[in-house]
Amino acid sequence: MTSMTEFQAWLDAFTTHWINGDSPGLAALFSEDVHCYLTPFDPPLIGREDVTSYWLDTVWSRASSAQFNAQAITFERNDLHALGYARWRASLLLHPNETHIDMDGVLLAQFNDAGECMAYRQWWHQHQSAAPHWTDEPI
Repeated sequence: MTSMTEFQAWLDAFTTHWINGDSPGLAALFSEDVHCYLTPFDPPLIGREDVTSYWLDTVWSRASSAQFNAQAITFERNDLHALGYARWRASLLLHPNETHIDMDGVLLAQFNDAGECMAYRQWWHQHQSAAPHWTDEPI
Protein backbone atom coordinates (compact mmCIF):
# COMPACT_ATOMS: atom_id res chain seq x y z
CA MET A 1 0.00 0.00 0.00
CA THR A 2 1.55 3.26 -1.08
CA SER A 3 -1.11 5.95 -1.40
CA MET A 4 -4.31 7.48 -0.09
CA THR A 5 -6.06 6.19 -3.24
CA GLU A 6 -5.02 2.61 -2.45
CA PHE A 7 -6.10 3.05 1.16
CA GLN A 8 -9.55 4.27 0.04
CA ALA A 9 -9.78 1.27 -2.30
CA TRP A 10 -9.02 -1.00 0.69
CA LEU A 11 -11.77 0.78 2.68
CA ASP A 12 -14.19 0.35 -0.23
CA ALA A 13 -13.43 -3.38 -0.38
CA PHE A 14 -13.85 -3.62 3.41
CA THR A 15 -17.22 -1.86 3.07
CA THR A 16 -18.46 -4.23 0.37
CA HIS A 17 -17.41 -7.36 2.26
CA TRP A 18 -18.77 -6.07 5.59
CA ILE A 19 -22.19 -5.14 4.16
CA ASN A 20 -22.49 -8.49 2.37
CA GLY A 21 -21.26 -10.60 5.31
CA ASP A 22 -18.49 -11.95 3.09
CA SER A 23 -16.06 -13.62 5.53
CA PRO A 24 -13.57 -14.89 2.91
CA GLY A 25 -13.47 -11.50 1.18
CA LEU A 26 -13.00 -9.67 4.46
CA ALA A 27 -10.34 -12.14 5.63
CA ALA A 28 -8.30 -11.52 2.46
CA LEU A 29 -7.87 -7.87 3.48
CA PHE A 30 -5.98 -8.82 6.65
CA SER A 31 -2.64 -10.48 7.29
CA GLU A 32 -2.66 -13.99 8.72
CA ASP A 33 -1.43 -12.64 12.08
CA VAL A 34 -3.44 -9.40 12.20
CA HIS A 35 -4.03 -7.77 15.59
CA CYS A 36 -7.51 -6.22 15.66
CA TYR A 37 -8.42 -3.89 18.54
CA LEU A 38 -12.18 -3.33 18.45
CA THR A 39 -11.99 -0.91 21.38
CA PRO A 40 -9.03 0.63 23.21
CA PHE A 41 -9.96 -1.37 26.31
CA ASP A 42 -10.36 -4.92 25.04
CA PRO A 43 -7.59 -7.37 24.21
CA PRO A 44 -7.02 -7.76 20.47
CA LEU A 45 -8.46 -10.40 18.23
CA ILE A 46 -5.43 -12.14 16.74
CA GLY A 47 -5.46 -13.67 13.29
CA ARG A 48 -7.77 -13.58 10.29
CA GLU A 49 -9.98 -16.34 11.62
CA ASP A 50 -10.65 -14.58 14.95
CA VAL A 51 -11.43 -11.30 13.19
CA THR A 52 -13.89 -12.76 10.70
CA SER A 53 -15.43 -15.06 13.34
CA TYR A 54 -16.10 -12.02 15.51
CA TRP A 55 -18.00 -10.24 12.73
CA LEU A 56 -19.83 -13.43 11.83
CA ASP A 57 -20.85 -14.24 15.41
CA THR A 58 -21.62 -10.73 16.70
CA VAL A 59 -22.86 -8.91 13.61
CA TRP A 60 -23.85 -10.96 10.58
CA SER A 61 -25.59 -13.80 12.45
CA ARG A 62 -27.61 -11.39 14.63
CA ALA A 63 -28.38 -8.49 12.31
CA SER A 64 -29.81 -7.45 8.97
CA SER A 65 -30.12 -4.30 6.88
CA ALA A 66 -26.42 -3.62 7.39
CA GLN A 67 -24.99 -0.40 6.03
CA PHE A 68 -21.42 0.79 6.29
CA ASN A 69 -19.24 3.45 4.77
CA ALA A 70 -15.76 4.73 5.42
CA GLN A 71 -13.79 7.72 4.21
CA ALA A 72 -10.02 7.96 4.34
CA ILE A 73 -8.78 10.91 6.39
CA THR A 74 -5.04 10.56 5.90
CA PHE A 75 -2.41 8.06 4.82
CA GLU A 76 1.32 8.01 5.38
CA ARG A 77 4.07 5.70 4.26
CA ASN A 78 7.70 5.72 5.38
CA ASP A 79 10.50 3.19 5.76
CA LEU A 80 8.88 1.66 8.84
CA HIS A 81 5.19 1.43 8.07
CA ALA A 82 2.13 2.38 6.07
CA LEU A 83 -0.70 3.84 8.16
CA GLY A 84 -4.17 4.96 7.20
CA TYR A 85 -6.78 6.76 9.29
CA ALA A 86 -10.46 6.82 8.35
CA ARG A 87 -13.85 7.79 9.67
CA TRP A 88 -16.60 5.19 9.42
CA ARG A 89 -20.31 4.81 10.05
CA ALA A 90 -22.42 1.68 10.32
CA SER A 91 -26.08 0.91 10.84
CA LEU A 92 -27.88 -2.39 11.31
CA LEU A 93 -31.04 -3.96 12.64
CA LEU A 94 -30.31 -6.30 15.55
CA HIS A 95 -32.48 -9.40 15.97
CA PRO A 96 -34.55 -10.72 17.66
CA ASN A 97 -35.60 -7.48 19.41
CA GLU A 98 -35.58 -5.34 16.23
CA THR A 99 -33.30 -2.71 17.74
CA HIS A 100 -31.55 -0.33 15.37
CA ILE A 101 -27.86 0.18 16.06
CA ASP A 102 -26.07 3.18 14.58
CA MET A 103 -22.31 3.53 15.04
CA ASP A 104 -19.84 6.27 14.25
CA GLY A 105 -16.12 5.88 14.65
CA VAL A 106 -12.57 6.23 13.46
CA LEU A 107 -10.06 3.55 12.58
CA LEU A 108 -6.32 3.23 12.22
CA ALA A 109 -5.01 0.54 9.87
CA GLN A 110 -1.35 -0.46 9.54
CA PHE A 111 -0.34 -2.34 6.39
CA ASN A 112 2.42 -4.76 5.47
CA ASP A 113 4.30 -4.69 2.17
CA ALA A 114 1.70 -7.00 0.60
CA GLY A 115 -1.05 -4.43 1.27
CA GLU A 116 -2.68 -6.54 3.97
CA CYS A 117 -3.82 -4.91 7.18
CA MET A 118 -1.59 -6.19 9.99
CA ALA A 119 -2.94 -3.98 12.79
CA TYR A 120 -6.44 -2.55 13.01
CA ARG A 121 -7.65 -0.25 15.78
CA GLN A 122 -11.01 1.46 16.09
CA TRP A 123 -12.70 3.90 18.42
CA TRP A 124 -16.46 4.25 18.17
CA HIS A 125 -19.74 5.10 19.78
CA GLN A 126 -23.11 3.49 19.22
CA HIS A 127 -26.71 4.60 19.52
CA GLN A 128 -29.62 2.20 19.94
CA SER A 129 -33.15 3.16 18.99
CA ALA A 130 -36.44 1.93 17.59
CA ALA A 131 -35.72 3.60 14.24
CA PRO A 132 -32.50 3.98 12.23
CA HIS A 133 -30.54 7.24 12.18
CA TRP A 134 -28.60 6.31 9.03
CA THR A 135 -27.95 9.07 6.58
CA ASP A 136 -26.36 8.96 3.15
CA GLU A 137 -24.74 12.34 3.71
CA PRO A 138 -21.01 12.28 3.07
CA ILE A 139 -18.80 11.67 6.06
